[in-house]
Amino acid sequence: MEIEWKISDHDVTLIKTLVAKQAKNAFVRVRTARNLAEVKPQVDRQQFWFQMVCMRLTSVQRSGPP
Repeated sequence: MEIEWKISDHDVTLIKTLVAKQAKNAFVRVRTARNLAEVKPQVDRQQFWFQMVCMRLTSVQRSGPP
């Protein structure tokens, strides 16, 4: 199987517009500040596996109306 992505200039413009519109969103600002911070929180083995299990358990729940 081969997949070929064709991204047009129009596609790039649409994505850049979307990113610019969302840049002032409070959620995006907080997430950007946290993810791009100089100092990253340390993660130990126990915390990693706890978060991995939580992610797997919560990802099967519905996130929208039935």
